[in-house]
Formats: sequence, structure tokens, C-alpha cells
Amino acid sequence: EDGMVGLASPDKSDGGIWWFPPYASALVVPLPEEPPQELPPPPAKEPPPPIELERLPSALSEVMEEEQVPEQPSAEPFRVGDFSFECWTIPGEEDVARIERCVNTFVNALEAADVAMPDNIRRIQRCSSEHPNCFVYNFGTRRVHMATRGAEGGRLMLVVRCGGGYMDFIEFARRHGSLEQLRLQRKAEPGGREVVRVTSVLSKG
Repeated sequence: EDGMVGLASPDKSDGGIWWFPPYASALVVPLPEEPPQELPPPPAKEPPPPIELERLPSALSEVMEEEQVPEQPSAEPFRVGDFSFECWTIPGEEDVARIERCVNTFVNALEAADVAMPDNIRRIQRCSSEHPNCFVYNFGTRRVHMATRGAEGGRLMLVVRCGGGYMDFIEFARRHGSLEQLRLQRKAEPGGREVVRVTSVLSKG
């Protein structure tokens, strides 16, 4: 029409035809923008089902309970050389009976281990001071204060008072047993004297 070139309009405007001069080489027609599509929200994750402890096997529960029980520490016995022995606490035992039993146990064990000791280790009296469970004993030519002390696992220790503290009876017997045995033997000899003879040699010059 009138030398114009008609093209179909994409939006059906102007009667559905757009007219252009014949020398037009190109025409950029903006397309209508489509509204952005909204993405659907991601599906909600379902929480994991709760673990019911009541449904655990009974055997597994018993194993877990047994693992929670701490083991009782084992008390090592006293050792004298290759000889070992133990002395345990007896509930309700009187102080005198406890010290006598403990002294006899330790003395017999030391004698079995060939530790030299005097043969007059006997109880004389209870300690006059306020030391608990303390008794006076003969030990050779000496009078020593002995007492019992509770140790790990219900064991009994026998200690000797030395100065302001206490020494283990086994160590005390090792240090002083042979000397007190010798002194007691010399004291038992007739006269109870020690005779020392000195010989003097004079050289003639």
C-alpha cells in the first residue's frame, strides 16, 4: 500500500499489520517482558524419629551397667625378701587383740624370712600418752611404742614410734633387730658385763 511494506505485528496492534518504508533493512521490536516465575519453596525436612532407650536390648543395657562399675583396687601384700604376708582388719576387734595379732603376724613373717630379732618382743602396757592404739613393747634392751594403722584395702600396718613420727616395723626390725638380739644375749650372760682385754707390746730400744 503506497509503496509501504507491511509486516504482521507481534502484539496484533494497528490492525495486526505494521507498515514500513521499503528501505528499512531491520527493525528491532521489543518483546513484552514476562513476569519472573516464583520457584516453589523446598519441601520441609521431617525431623528424625526419636530414639527410645526403653527399646534397647536388655543384654546391651546390662553390659553398659557393668562397664560403669569401677573395679576395687587390689592391695599388694607385704614383702620381706622372697616372703610375702598380709594382715587384715577384723571389724569389732578390740585394740589389745588387734595389736597382739598384728605383732605376732609380723614377727612370725620376719622370722620366716631369717630376719634377726630379739626373742623378748612382748607387750608391757598401754601407752600412757594420748596416742591412739599405741602400746609399749619390749624389743631387746629397748622399750618401743607400737601401733596399728589402717592401709589401703583394709590391711593393717604395724608401726614403731621414733622421735616425733612413726617407722614401719619391718624397716625398724631390719635396722635394729640383730643389734638388739646381740645386746640381749650379752645382758643374759653371767655378770652381765662385757670384758675388753687390751694387750700392750713394748719394744725395747
